[in-house]
Amino acid sequence: MNRIITEGPIPAWYAFVYDPVQKILRFHVRKDVIRSAEADLGLGPDFVRRFRSSLSIPDDISFSRSFQSGFGFGGVIKYVAESEDFQIFEAPFPKVTHITGTCSTCSGTGENDGMNCFSCDGGVTYELRWQEADALGASLALFFDLLAFEPENNEIQPSFNQPLTLQTCMEKQSGGASLNGSFSPGFANMLPSIMRGMIKSDVSKMMFELWVHMMRTGKESYVGLDLHRCSVCDNRGGLIITCPGDASGLNPNEWHSIGVPGRGYDFSSHNVDHIGQQAVLLAALGYLQGEWAKIIGIHL
Repeated sequence: MNRIITEGPIPAWYAFVYDPVQKILRFHVRKDVIRSAEADLGLGPDFVRRFRSSLSIPDDISFSRSFQSGFGFGGVIKYVAESEDFQIFEAPFPKVTHITGTCSTCSGTGENDGMNCFSCDGGVTYELRWQEADALGASLALFFDLLAFEPENNEIQPSFNQPLTLQTCMEKQSGGASLNGSFSPGFANMLPSIMRGMIKSDVSKMMFELWVHMMRTGKESYVGLDLHRCSVCDNRGGLIITCPGDASGLNPNEWHSIGVPGRGYDFSSHNVDHIGQQAVLLAALGYLQGEWAKIIGIHL
């Protein structure tokens, strides 16, 4: 069928929200969509090898094609429950930055000669371990790809319409964790009221806490800059989400399409280079869908 989501309401086939306590994405995917994906999923060994090679995913992280026992590398997208029309999956965001010890230069004080120690972060040494997080990013990229289009046969008619569609990438290069997608008219038209009704500092704090969980030791002196870069704002009806990085975030593709009655709009990312940045943006999109669900009276 493949109707264009920006042009009118389409029965929902998936949505996702973010749980800031558990730091997970929670997907609600229609049961008939899962059945169709299981029947059509034909991932050959070349696909798996390409991700393993480009992201250095070790062989001991196996790739699972099963939705019921855990999908993706390491079965990281896990089936947890179901409702009448939807199956529910969860994907936890892992820690990337791991503390390895106390800094010998500053003896753990975080200061050297009256200045911040340049040999450590807040008195501790650390290393970045990307494999688990990159495996999640690769799994999410495929998962969103499987959910990219409206099902040909809407066997199930849910009580709400599709809020947005999203696709993600995961490659080891500049812009390799990019996102792009589309907001439906109903979701786009509701975004300004969602933004007015929420406390933006709370959203920034939620995004920031995920960033620290994944990418920081929690002891650095420059975390305030990270908090400043985590934001969600509404510019003339267009959603802008920023995350730590070099002017990194999500923006509308074309501003002239914003606010047109009965139409949604497309969005894409800028300078999103790794899974840590992508995770913060996904969390913000998930939070907004959660607020949207409350307004229309559904439980996600």
